[in-house]
Amino acid sequence: MNQILEIDQRNMTATVEAGLVLSRFHRTVEKMGLFYPPDPQSMSVCTLGGNVATRAGGPRGVKYGTTGNYVLGMEIVLPDGTVINSGGKFVKQSVGYDITHLMTGSEGTLGVITRINVRLIALPPEHRTIVVTCESPEQAAEIVAEIIARGTVPAMLEYLSQGAVGLMNNMISPPLAGDADAYLLIEVDGNRSQVDYDTAVISGLCKEMKSRDVRVIEDEREAASYWRARSNLYPLMLTIMERVISEDLTVPRSMLPEMVRMVQEVSASTGVGIGLGGHAGDGNIHPTILHFQTSPELDEKSQVAIGELLKKGLELGGTISGEHGIGIHKSEFLAWELGEVQIELMKRIKQAFDPLNIMNPGKIWPEGGECRC
Repeated sequence: MNQILEIDQRNMTATVEAGLVLSRFHRTVEKMGLFYPPDPQSMSVCTLGGNVATRAGGPRGVKYGTTGNYVLGMEIVLPDGTVINSGGKFVKQSVGYDITHLMTGSEGTLGVITRINVRLIALPPEHRTIVVTCESPEQAAEIVAEIIARGTVPAMLEYLSQGAVGLMNNMISPPLAGDADAYLLIEVDGNRSQVDYDTAVISGLCKEMKSRDVRVIEDEREAASYWRARSNLYPLMLTIMERVISEDLTVPRSMLPEMVRMVQEVSASTGVGIGLGGHAGDGNIHPTILHFQTSPELDEKSQVAIGELLKKGLELGGTISGEHGIGIHKSEFLAWELGEVQIELMKRIKQAFDPLNIMNPGKIWPEGGECRC
């Protein structure tokens, strides 16, 4: 089930099977001058069905939103074998409950998504990459918040630590200077006048806020090497680390400076090394626990650190997952964000769709998905 069934250029929609690999879909529609923005870093292997089931995001979320913003309808096989179709190819619907978006992010607990209708937009004709070298993580976070506050919305706005750039330099040509504590990797897109304007505004703002350096990358091959290295950062970390645990906190963008300080404090208080990077433009930062070697003692400390990160992220007005979902890893923390009333409501929805609890039991909440009403 990995085929593109239709690309409807007049309606700017596509219909695909759930097993279609995202990168293949991107290449196909972009050859036609169309654009499907959601771009999880695993796009070379992840599928459209998996993206929908987890409501996946990616770097372009800052400007274009995430997978849920592009799903128009789907074919669903319910646990009893019944096949239903929700939504359609239209962009507006006001009929009954929104089953389409209830399934989007359901993590396989309500039914099997087999076919998806998605919205497409026009491919931006121009794009440009900007690399900002910052004096500190706090300065980088302040710049991110100020860029958004002034009304300029980049297509991508990524925060990178010194360690991340050191790894990425193995793939970047020419490599970045690796002696700064924090970097911002930015892409603006649109028509030529918009790209020129956004570049000037962002460059001027960064200089005004006394960043160490601002480089506008004119060579497209050089720019592509930066973004390719960024998308490969997780596997690059695994080449030198025995274990990498990537968290998925999202906070209001104005709280990014506080979040950066919070992560540093948790690392210091728990004695656990925590790298920091992610999609700063939409407040989605990935504190990443790094183990050069593993041990029961370090595993225990890491679990304490994860709990502290999530708790303090919620205190900053955030969420425990911006784009990865809950699965098993975060099920024990679900009540911290949603509370028992919402969880019981979700369990009743699960019971209505799947009374025998055969769809992904054990996911999202610890009990295994049973309705205990």
